Formats: sequence, C-alpha cells, structure tokens
Amino acid sequence: MKNNKGCLNVVLIFLIFLSCEKHDQTVCEGSGASGLICKELRYQDEVPTEVVIYEYDSKGLVVRKLHENGQGQNLGQIKFTYNNSGQLLARVSRDDDNKVIRSENYIYNEQGQRAHYMNKIHKVKTDLYYTYEDFLLKEVVVYLENELTSVVKYSYFSDDTSSYDRSTFDAQATFIEVEEVRRFDTQTKRVETFNQSGLLEGYKVLLYGDDAALLEIKTFDAEQSLLEHETYFYQNKLLKEHHVSYSNRPNQAIEYLRFN
Repeated sequence: MKNNKGCLNVVLIFLIFLSCEKHDQTVCEGSGASGLICKELRYQDEVPTEVVIYEYDSKGLVVRKLHENGQGQNLGQIKFTYNNSGQLLARVSRDDDNKVIRSENYIYNEQGQRAHYMNKIHKVKTDLYYTYEDFLLKEVVVYLENELTSVVKYSYFSDDTSSYDRSTFDAQATFIEVEEVRRFDTQTKRVETFNQSGLLEGYKVLLYGDDAALLEIKTFDAEQSLLEHETYFYQNKLLKEHHVSYSNRPNQAIEYLRFN
C-alpha cells in the first residue's frame, strides 16, 4: 500500500509540473506594438478549439501565424511576405508536417491596385486578373488550371460608387447571376443575388456603426429565413470578438487578444 501511495504521489507531482509548464493561452506572450493582435482564440459552440499566434516584422506587418490546438500542439502555419510598400506579395499555408497545402501570390499595377491573384490549393491553380477604369474595379477574369471559367463585371452608379451591380458570366459569356450591392445610408448595406431567371436567390444585410466599423451581417435565403448571423464587438475602436451563428452547423467565435 505504501508503494502504491508513493507512485500516486509521483504521478500527481508530475501532472502538477506539466500544468505549470503549459502556457496560458489567454495572455499575450513576447512583445509587440500596442494594439496589434497577438493571438486569436477560436471557439466552436463555446468550446475552445484553436489558438492562432501572430508574429510581426519591424514594420508591424504580420509575417507568420502559428496555429495550435487547445493543448498547444502544432496544427500548421501561414507565412506572409510583402513588397517595400507593405503590400502583400505571398501567403503560404503549411500543415503540421510543414507541407505546403496552399500558396497565394499577388501582383499589382503601377497604381498599386491588385492586377493578378494566383491561388494554388493542393496543386490546383486558380488565376484572377483584374482590370480598372478611372481607378474603379471593372472586371475580374477567372481561370482554373489555365482555362477560362468565368468573368465578373462591375457597373457603378455615376453618383454613388458604393452602390453597384456585380454580374457573373461563364466561359461562353452566358449570364449566371447578378449581385446588387446597395448602400442606403452610412449605416446600412444590402446585397441581393438574382439568378438567370431574375429570381431572388438570397440576400445579406450589413450594418455599420457611426465610425463606419462593421457591426453585423445577416444572410437570408429567398424565403427570408436567416441562414447566418455575424456580429462584431469592439474595444477602444479595435476588433475584440467576432461571432458567427448558423442555422445548420456549429456556431463559431473568435476572440482577439492584443498587446498593451
């Protein structure tokens, strides 16, 4: 019996030692400029599922995001590179075995606008080419494995560029759908999607605060049933939490921790 008690005490001491060694995921580690995000705490139905740790360069740009589960085990990472103007050039995602699962590259025109976006997921490549007119986005041409798949065209109201139509066509220039984006005032935006027959497929309502910060997004189907509800919470004008509730799958939430 004494030997059993001794073994039990050793196990308890070892467990206590492990618990002391474990990092507190609810606090920032290291140092960074005040206000920068140090971590994301992710939840599913209020259960912690993942921690994302941010790393920055001397300019305050995110250069790496480390993904861990609740026990601190590696889930993968994302690395970022930038040009001299601070524009994103590449984003590479790796799994827990350090294998590349996704690579994204960005090319810009002389005005600093995105001209070409390349996205490769498990060796399947998608290219998007952007064209502009009077500094406004007019067209996005999409290729999958070097084959034309769709063209998205933008048309704006002359007196209000925040309201526009976004029409999608297939490779044969056949109309597929149109999204009508309407900014009714400084605090409300509505996006309605209509199919080839002109029937409403669904819509979104976006609400903004007095400082133009996004507060809420509600997504509805054609029958006005709520499918998705996003809410954003701020502290000192900085994003603190982002919650998403769904009608048919687990709810998600992200809490953002920042350096003081």
